[in-house]
Amino acid sequence: MGKRQLILLVGLPYVGKSSIHRIVFGKKTPGETTNLKPTLHIQKIKIEGLNSMMEVWDIPGSILMEMDETIMREILEETISVVYVFTCQTQSFSEQMNYMSAFVELAHSINDKIIFEFLLHKWNSEGITDDKINMKTDVETLSKQALLNKKINIDFNVTLTSIYDNSLYSFFSSLLNIVYIKSSVFNELLENYVEKCPANDAFLIHIPTRLYIATTKGNSSSYGFCKEAFNFFIDVFSTYSSEQQLEEGKTMIQCDNHSHVYLKVVSPYLCLVMLLGDTQERDIGLYDYNFTILQKGIEELLGSN
Repeated sequence: MGKRQLILLVGLPYVGKSSIHRIVFGKKTPGETTNLKPTLHIQKIKIEGLNSMMEVWDIPGSILMEMDETIMREILEETISVVYVFTCQTQSFSEQMNYMSAFVELAHSINDKIIFEFLLHKWNSEGITDDKINMKTDVETLSKQALLNKKINIDFNVTLTSIYDNSLYSFFSSLLNIVYIKSSVFNELLENYVEKCPANDAFLIHIPTRLYIATTKGNSSSYGFCKEAFNFFIDVFSTYSSEQQLEEGKTMIQCDNHSHVYLKVVSPYLCLVMLLGDTQERDIGLYDYNFTILQKGIEELLGSN
């Protein structure tokens, strides 16, 4: 059995780690996470169906820094990415900065290959405002200085996120495309398919999480549009069809702006979702014909999965 590949959600209590963990990876809705009690133990969710050992862990408060050093070192040595979560719902970032810099210093000293990502979480979905930009800039400036004071030089970018829009799904999709070792091959397979079957954008969506593991353009608005169509497709098939029918399922959804979304299940864990223009929709037979080549390539890549 291979070595685990861990993605850790880290941050102080009440910053939103558990909500992120359960919504993106645990199939919960935002409404089901509004009254969560504080997490007391590490929560683990495996990313299934990708022939990997990836797991996403929700780390409560400072528990990792307080546990036995041998266990902590073992966890960090298996970690491929740390997602540190700040909350914007605070009057001062000093406590969050202190813990962030201490944790990054510890993790980086044990495993300098860890990819660090930073979220400024609990924004509403009203779009980018001057206040958001200023707070994001402040967090980036203060964090970079705190890390430089400890002589730690890592890439530092903050992403604004909320559980009420598509930002978390876009962020974790981008992260998977970085840390998942087979992502580049999936992207190549998808690009070869789109060369024969043109699309405005295309995604290979991981069915359990709704994250994409490959894309041709990765436009966030296109992804949000395709994900909503995908959610509708899966909900309808799950309600009215058998598991075998779901695995063989496909549909074409016509949208108000004369575009179409073409969806076809590749495997129990993956679905092809394409955003097509008005004229591209007429060539659906070509898309179905070339799909078998794409599906065969994915089956060979995933083996028994």
